[in-house]
Amino acid sequence: LLAGEDGHRKQAAMLAAQAMGLEDKDRAKALDLANRALKFDAGLVPAALVAARCYIAEGSTRKAMRVIRDTWGRSPHPDIAEVCAHVKPGDGPEARFERVRDLIKEKDGGLEGAFALARAAALAQRWDVARKTLEPHLADSPQARICALMADIEEAQGDKGRAREWLSRAVRAKRDPIWVSDGVAGPRWTPVSPVSGEIVPCEWKVPFEMIGEDEALTAAAAARPLETRKPAELPRAIETFRPPDDPGLPDAEAGLEPASRRAVATDG
Repeated sequence: LLAGEDGHRKQAAMLAAQAMGLEDKDRAKALDLANRALKFDAGLVPAALVAARCYIAEGSTRKAMRVIRDTWGRSPHPDIAEVCAHVKPGDGPEARFERVRDLIKEKDGGLEGAFALARAAALAQRWDVARKTLEPHLADSPQARICALMADIEEAQGDKGRAREWLSRAVRAKRDPIWVSDGVAGPRWTPVSPVSGEIVPCEWKVPFEMIGEDEALTAAAAARPLETRKPAELPRAIETFRPPDDPGLPDAEAGLEPASRRAVATDG
């Protein structure tokens, strides 16, 4: 009943969900559903993954690569790069690296492309290529997965100190992207909202609620006009009530002033 792009996107989501459910039971039907979903939404990653895996199982490598390239150009995703690397079962790390490198040459894919290529290079033990690929993304608060991969590179090249440093940065780094549906983050794509049950887009992104609190508060404070910001105030001492019959501490006790004696008596 829905017309236009919104209706097409929702129909594609439901077709992709059906294809995922049938992939292990009826591969031919799953492939048909996945291809129908891609006609409505050519950048739908789950549908492309099902179609590519079905083509690989049939031995249709060229068809699988066509789906992979088309979807990668619209929606770069690490699972797409992973399927591309293993499009020919039995190939070694070097062949998988070259295949991912060719995919990135056509459409670089931004950060996702850099991470996919660096990971493939690391698996092929091309440490210099992996490092060079990640270098442009290290200056501006790299994500946790980038830090972890840099730790692997440093350790493989014998610098355990730098490896520990990168692992420490990974703990405090920006969170990695994940599937987000209606504000709820999860490791798997879902066609419907876990909140309302409606068919809503499931996006691959860094969820807002996983951004560090300090970073979010700093950004919010920086966004306010200067005149609205209040200087930090020192904590004030709280005057506590002392019963009249409480003698307190003797005046000679360490030469304390009355106000100080009251504070010590209350605290003690």
